[in-house]
Amino acid sequence: MYRITLLSLISAAKYQDDAYLKNTAYAEIGGIKTDELNKLEMEYLSNGLNFKLYVEESTFRKYQRYCEEYFSKKMHQQRN
Repeated sequence: MYRITLLSLISAAKYQDDAYLKNTAYAEIGGIKTDELNKLEMEYLSNGLNFKLYVEESTFRKYQRYCEEYFSKKMHQQRN
């Protein structure tokens, strides 16, 4: 799960921004070797996403609401 989150953040940063860190920096931040990150990134983009990074705003908002509701419930449960 941790590596998928890392790959998702890296892919989003590279897709959205013209200026982003090199994979050596992302690997250091993520606590993995650069070679491993490079292999995981290529597998994630080619097999996982089929290089389709664009998401319609309505789809994004739907998942945003889902995440907000999910974590709101978790926070509420932890308080009780």
